[in-house]
Amino acid sequence: AFVFDSSVQYEDIYKFIRENCSELLKEVSLFDIYESDSLGTGKRSLAFNLVYFDNNKTLTDEEIDKDFFGLIKKIENHFKATLRGS
Repeated sequence: AFVFDSSVQYEDIYKFIRENCSELLKEVSLFDIYESDSLGTGKRSLAFNLVYFDNNKTLTDEEIDKDFFGLIKKIENHFKATLRGS
């Protein structure tokens, strides 16, 4: 889950994720939207479910982590978002 400015649209985030991930990421879905003054004025939290797999082999934690943590940094930088709870 990330905290974004409320003006950031899910479609823009989804497109960014698809353009900046590896081919191992097969599914992206939004599963929660949370708005509260505790997040800050003009902010909301969007939580995503990411599904990684390869039809030809079992993925290692290292393969997934490289893409996953890289994607977190890219989202934080591009959208000026913060990882919720960090």
